[in-house]
Amino acid sequence: MASAATDPINDSENIKEISKMANEYGSEFVNKFYSSLDNKRHELGKYYADDAKIIWNGNEIDIQNRQNFQVELPDSTHSIECFDVHPIFSEFNQTGHYMILVSVSGSVRYKGHELKLFYQNFMLKAIETKWKIASDCYRFAE
Repeated sequence: MASAATDPINDSENIKEISKMANEYGSEFVNKFYSSLDNKRHELGKYYADDAKIIWNGNEIDIQNRQNFQVELPDSTHSIECFDVHPIFSEFNQTGHYMILVSVSGSVRYKGHELKLFYQNFMLKAIETKWKIASDCYRFAE
């Protein structure tokens, strides 16, 4: 086991740098993902890992049906009120990938429906040089 002096988890400068990078990636992801969700749903597939787990309002969406499900939703406008980003350090992450937790809240208006509040949580994992969604959980605040 590494000593505290060499353990990157206990190195405050390393933690700050990892957290800063996670925040940059997470911020970029939130901006691009919701823009695509509202305007270019046919492009959403590029954000998901092949084995992604998707939960929408308590219902699991099979990854093979993800695109059809998302494209068939009514047109939407998401307004992000806040989001939070956290790196998942190796001591809590047994996947072998760098991972980031992104938590988002805001409001959404689907065409023909009332404005609703929503929460969405993503686990992003680094696959080669890209961040991909490993887990996506979307929930209305009802």
